[in-house]
Amino acid sequence: MKKILFCMQALVASLLLTACLHDDNEVFDESAAQRIEKAVTADKALLESAPNGWELHLWTEPKYTGGGYTYLMKFKNGKVTVSADIAPAEMQTTSSYDVIQDAGPVLTINTFNTIFHHLSTPSMQDDDGHGQDFEFIIQRTTNDSIYLEGRKFGNKMVMTRIKPELNWKNHLEAIQQTESDMLMTYIYVVGTDTTFVNLSEERSLTTKAGQSRDSAPYYYTATGITLRAPVMVGGKQVQHFKYNSNALTLSCTDNGASAIVLKAVLPKDYMNYADFTGTYDLKYYFGTLHVELVPAGDNKTFKLKGLSTDFMPTLTYNRASGTLSWNAQLVYTESNGHEIWLCPLSLRDGGNLTWSSAAGFILSKDITKPGTVLHFTANEAFDSADSFYLAEIFGSKYIGASKTIKIAGLPYIFYVKGMTKTN
Repeated sequence: MKKILFCMQALVASLLLTACLHDDNEVFDESAAQRIEKAVTADKALLESAPNGWELHLWTEPKYTGGGYTYLMKFKNGKVTVSADIAPAEMQTTSSYDVIQDAGPVLTINTFNTIFHHLSTPSMQDDDGHGQDFEFIIQRTTNDSIYLEGRKFGNKMVMTRIKPELNWKNHLEAIQQTESDMLMTYIYVVGTDTTFVNLSEERSLTTKAGQSRDSAPYYYTATGITLRAPVMVGGKQVQHFKYNSNALTLSCTDNGASAIVLKAVLPKDYMNYADFTGTYDLKYYFGTLHVELVPAGDNKTFKLKGLSTDFMPTLTYNRASGTLSWNAQLVYTESNGHEIWLCPLSLRDGGNLTWSSAAGFILSKDITKPGTVLHFTANEAFDSADSFYLAEIFGSKYIGASKTIKIAGLPYIFYVKGMTKTN
């Protein structure tokens, strides 16, 4: 009996196999390889069918343990042009791309792209950089959405068609402004329950309510942030937030959770934009300069009056930290085309200087002293800086100290100590 049953099972299996083979040949009327090849062709055509490109919110690190980043990508004739929120808004880089066959179609950015491969570039030998994929399994598509899975790290994400009227530069500037304005620590109180919410530089949001913890990566939008998955705050699932840079709040925009409004917790040394306006004594090694921080009228920058009779440098307000940035900047151009840059200088490192506009000082309130005293801290781009120097530059070549533009009769101010508000 067992033998007969075995034979019957074998016969059924044989019939099923025959049916499957028949189905593949008759229903699909082509091999699996042919179907993948057709899908590859269709996916390429879809990618190149968007005249203003696609927006990709890309999640990094295995199991979504990194942050989210926004890439704008336009595909044409085997080339992809990329902009992103991690690069200057006007910057675009172009490289080759392809859709290749594997178990299914795979989108690959197959030649080096300065912007797109930045987070995937190793920071040391054999590491994965910031865990960003640059090859993606195309899982399914619609006319306006392409569903992807990172080939190496396995994170799933969606690429959406960009509307024709959207301006890439303006869109990225709005996203970057959100990031620049946003504070990192918030609180939500309902009754006797308090939830603490923290954002990290790595773009991860964490919540703490009593013994409960939750977390999710997020990306910045033109108006706020979006989490990869909802977290619980005040008994509600929340995922999408709008930021108010004046009220310093994050308001949930999800259905049923609009009452969730997170309020920023300000650092003790936080200063509002208007608080910086006024006159100061700028102290340095040789003495004191009487200067004035004058609002530039854009609610973002100040002009520093009184440093020199030849120019007024620009300082930028950082709303997220309540501080000012005083970075290297072009202050004058000679008739021969030579440029005069106000540069951060490191005397203690033997007189090194840089005219990179990323390098400079952060001015923050010194809460250990009475009144308003601004403390100077060199930023990460040139963390040994301690002075300012007026350098003559031609092209990328350093010529020497400025012979025409001065500060108190000299081309430098050594060992800046701080600024004390006098009015």
